[in-house]
Amino acid sequence: MYPFERFMKTLKGYVRNHYRPEGCIAECYVAEEALEFCSAYLRNGNSIGNPHDRVDERIRTGKPLSRATSDVVETKLLDEAHLYVLRNTAIVESYTNSKQWEEKSKKAQKTRAKNKYNHRLSRMGYSGLIEELVKETGKEEEEIDRATCWKKARQLKSGGFDLDVQKVVDKMCPRQPGFTECGYYVLKFMKEVVRQGIVVLEKDNIGGDSNQFTDADFDEIRAEWLGYACTFIFRA
Repeated sequence: MYPFERFMKTLKGYVRNHYRPEGCIAECYVAEEALEFCSAYLRNGNSIGNPHDRVDERIRTGKPLSRATSDVVETKLLDEAHLYVLRNTAIVESYTNSKQWEEKSKKAQKTRAKNKYNHRLSRMGYSGLIEELVKETGKEEEEIDRATCWKKARQLKSGGFDLDVQKVVDKMCPRQPGFTECGYYVLKFMKEVVRQGIVVLEKDNIGGDSNQFTDADFDEIRAEWLGYACTFIFRA
């Protein structure tokens, strides 16, 4: 027997007046559904028409709850969630469509257009970037090279750099076996380091805030260092 055939027997039992079978079925069906719906809100009440489930998923009085689990959300994902909420909030929409917002956006665009080496960081800025580098490298914050931060802040999603940034990156010396990165200042003060034992701090002398130097500047320092090295060789 098919399920609808069994249900026809239930509907046949609703008929009290054979002259109006449709009305009897409708009234009884609505009454049973209403009782079934209301019984779900009674604490100790069980429905008669439909059998009660063996496993009650509803929370009972005195039933212990499981231990809560906490997840740590990444900063990037948290920023994306905040930005999504702001862009889809009716209160903020009136501000983003105002002239004041357009003026600030145009001012920011003009400022970035003037800068040749714009960073691609979120609102967390360099502080968030340093935290990310500390997690990746396992080093302390003081050990993170500023040149590495400068390059990381201007790196594209594809892993490369813009043409202007790539020229600056190419001028930086390659990473040495000791995981130190040299640059213009290390080359410039190499003579003083050998002669007088002066300690040149990378943190103070290398980084994105320093001036950019041409190939002629590098050639001048190389020639000066070569002449100084030759004097040591001939003296020996």
